[in-house]
Amino acid sequence: MALRILMIAVFTLFLSIGLEKEVYSEIQVTFHPGPDPIDQEINEYLTRPDWEIDIAKAALLITKKVNPDIDVDACLAQYDKLAGELYWHVPITDFPVEIYQSISRFILWEKHFPVQRKDPDNSFEKIGLRDLENEEGNCFPLTILYMALGQRLGYQTQMSLSPRHAMVRCMDTDDTLFVEATASHLIYPGTSFVRAEYPHQFFQNLDNRRTAAAVFNQYGIKYSNQKDLLKAREFWEQANTIDPGLVIALTNTASAQLDAGEIEEALETCEKALEVAPGNADVLYIMGRANWMRNKFTLAVDALRQSVDSDPEKAHAFYLLGMSLTMQDKKEEAETAFQKSLSLKLKQPVKWKATYEGDKAWYKRGTRTWKDQGFFFMDRPQK
Repeated sequence: MALRILMIAVFTLFLSIGLEKEVYSEIQVTFHPGPDPIDQEINEYLTRPDWEIDIAKAALLITKKVNPDIDVDACLAQYDKLAGELYWHVPITDFPVEIYQSISRFILWEKHFPVQRKDPDNSFEKIGLRDLENEEGNCFPLTILYMALGQRLGYQTQMSLSPRHAMVRCMDTDDTLFVEATASHLIYPGTSFVRAEYPHQFFQNLDNRRTAAAVFNQYGIKYSNQKDLLKAREFWEQANTIDPGLVIALTNTASAQLDAGEIEEALETCEKALEVAPGNADVLYIMGRANWMRNKFTLAVDALRQSVDSDPEKAHAFYLLGMSLTMQDKKEEAETAFQKSLSLKLKQPVKWKATYEGDKAWYKRGTRTWKDQGFFFMDRPQK
């Protein structure tokens, strides 16, 4: 009885807070165009050598599938204009960190591109990235903008992408740097520091072609949020065609297949994702859901245990684990899983948010420091 009451309490809490939405959302292939003429243009453009692909133009061509009225040439001219202005803001220095920070400052301070705030003068519309914005943040379009401007000035950059975040990977230095496109003062000096800051997220580093696949994936998420699941699946499948190893698109596809009752297909897609990202918590959770739907509770428990081992803060995975253990009549273990799920859902973490005014205040202080945990706080005073 106590277990049943706990199960109902956790489920009720999930409904009141809102079930977490399972959208996550090196191989070169040809994208096979559909009936839309713009598909042929995208196909021809993305079959170029990667160094010839302008990430701004690739993103704009894909955006034209969503918004046919967009003027690609006018937007590209705006990118060129911004790059011309940025040229005079980049310092001549032997310190790469200062170069990459100058790009961030130009984007966020000089041109006031939105960063976690409302801005009536939405500059993203002028460069054709407005449709890539979402309510949770602007890291994806800001990363595209950073890459496009850096590319025009001759800097080598990539997108470093996880299901919940996007960053810029700078490759012109001996030690790879990762830039938070939403915060001008924050740079991670190496992959190990990214893992320390985002311990349970799987990041993939994407070149220009693979970043174009990520743009398709992002529009799939947008359509999914609008409840247009057929359109969402179309964009995710296009992302998978361009880059069969893009884990975030494979995860989204598997989740959509599962929601459509295509259980075996979803499991096959999960297997493909795990070949690229063994132990990925999101993929293993979907496998757990699929096996739960097949009444294969032993397989469900195995997948869900691996999921929560990879990401101990995955509340909904703990909940489904408790449900699966209940079906195996393992009441004590089920109760532990339900309690963990409940505690995670009730937890309200306080996260620091970067703001334009906050960044500007730190900048005026003019301090330059190196934090021991590995962040470049060039403008932020140590505490």
